[in-house]
Amino acid sequence: MVSRLPKIKRPEKGRVELRDEYEAIEAPSKTSAIIDSDDDERAIGAKLNAIFKEASVFKEEDPEENKRTIKDPLAPALSHGNKPSRGAQIDAELKAEEEQMLRDKGKI
Repeated sequence: MVSRLPKIKRPEKGRVELRDEYEAIEAPSKTSAIIDSDDDERAIGAKLNAIFKEASVFKEEDPEENKRTIKDPLAPALSHGNKPSRGAQIDAELKAEEEQMLRDKGKI
């Protein structure tokens, strides 16, 4: 949905119009709450730390599955009964080629 802005009349030539059709955002008054208080900063920091800790818990759900993926890129898809993606197939081919080259050189 496209919102349309109201038309603003152009000032007459040689005349400067200072008033906008839109309401101006006023600065907070001196009696309003202090925005930059230390307590607010600490509270915000505590909330951010809690969010990051919670997010890091979800990232490391199953480190064993990550190790299996490194050993065999096709394993996650096959274990769930799906066809491996083309990228996983290419990774498996490259890994097999590298292992074969290392065997030929006698490093494995």
